Amino acid sequence: QYSGAASTSCSSCASGKYLTNAATGVESSACTSCSTGQYSGAASTSCSSCASGKYLTNAASGVESSACTICAAGTYSTLPVPSSACTICPAGKYNPDQATSASLHDSITSCTPCSPGTKLEDDGENTILHDSAEDCIQCNPGYFSNNPEGASSCEACQAGL
Repeated sequence: QYSGAASTSCSSCASGKYLTNAATGVESSACTSCSTGQYSGAASTSCSSCASGKYLTNAASGVESSACTICAAGTYSTLPVPSSACTICPAGKYNPDQATSASLHDSITSCTPCSPGTKLEDDGENTILHDSAEDCIQCNPGYFSNNPEGASSCEACQAGL
């Protein structure tokens, strides 16, 4: 809490801010806004980041369960970077979980590689193209993919093979 000279009471920083200079009597100089992707409740002395697999949806909440939301299908998030959005799985990978558990969205390894013989070309531009195994498209006849990490394209077979 902070107070000004000759004040008869103390004040708390508003939600979404934290106390940095208790000696001043003005909220604008006593309290600092949380960084993008962080949250705090009223009277906080620090800001918090959402856990891996979640992203910030309510910076003014002081409780993670109401400040943060599990990433949607096709996405993931990692720490320690505070996040106000989840990252779309890269080309060749998808994440089918429909936000049931943060642990299923907590790193890039949460994204499942497409099976050999398939590809997923989109490079993290469109979430709905990374939310199901059906997003992995079979290679055309005469082409193949065998990358165990998932393929973004299919390669042509050599002549005679």
